[in-house]
Amino acid sequence: MLGHRPTAIIFSSLLPFAMAACDRAGPNPPVATPSATTSASAAPSVTTMTRATPMPSSPPSSPSPPPQPTPVRASVYGCDLELSLAPDQPRLVIGEPVFLTFRIETACAKKLAVLDGGDYRNRFGRAETYELTAVSASGKNVPVIEIGPGFGGLTGPVPLAKDKPFAKRLLLAHWFDFTEPGTFAITVRKKLSVGEAMTPDTKDKTIVPVDVTANVEVLPASPAVLGRLIDALGKDERASNEAVENGARRSEALPAREDQVSPGAVPVGPPPYWQAAVSFCLSHVLPQAE
Repeated sequence: MLGHRPTAIIFSSLLPFAMAACDRAGPNPPVATPSATTSASAAPSVTTMTRATPMPSSPPSSPSPPPQPTPVRASVYGCDLELSLAPDQPRLVIGEPVFLTFRIETACAKKLAVLDGGDYRNRFGRAETYELTAVSASGKNVPVIEIGPGFGGLTGPVPLAKDKPFAKRLLLAHWFDFTEPGTFAITVRKKLSVGEAMTPDTKDKTIVPVDVTANVEVLPASPAVLGRLIDALGKDERASNEAVENGARRSEALPAREDQVSPGAVPVGPPPYWQAAVSFCLSHVLPQAE
């Protein structure tokens, strides 16, 4: 049952943050304003990109969330691509699980293929070929969480067309432990293989160097906010359990970090990379065989 995870396990992954929240209260963090430039090229099989610059220091926080950089443009096989990175929400409290979505869109009439996978068999099930960095408004780098050895995974082509953008979901908590409030520039880099043939082969693909940035504001830990989040997750999990019992499948699981589960909680189900493998098969491999 893909995406099914007992409510107790989800709660246990957040409770340590809620318990520590009172000790992490502090002033509102600063907000920074990013800047970015873009360029485009229409030459077939040639890729061009521009990268967003890190945010400078700025005045204290305002009611407005941090602005997002302009999408990056690239060109491959005569098709113009627009690459962007966006958080599900631009503000989060310390300990709150938030996803980023890396997206590629095109207005080209051609049907392209993006290779995906081959990087998720690790302790968190995170896409290890995506290199993430987090830099504060003062220029301080947030350490990336070490996950130990990786064992690859399945790789397959994902369609990219005018009506089918490519989207990759990345859970921030799989890369960073934010321990201080502030505004951070999150940059994602990757050498993405894009081609015209729907095959898992890299030989008929062209490398598109990805370098995109999104801004997030991390607020001090809040027992009230995390309490509401846990309550919402409980309601969502109950609805999910009912859907699973009725034979439905959740479209997205909430990953739980192994080191965030309390000692009293016993994880149930396969390791994260097996869940990722099943998800990959269901979304990429099986549709191609139909």
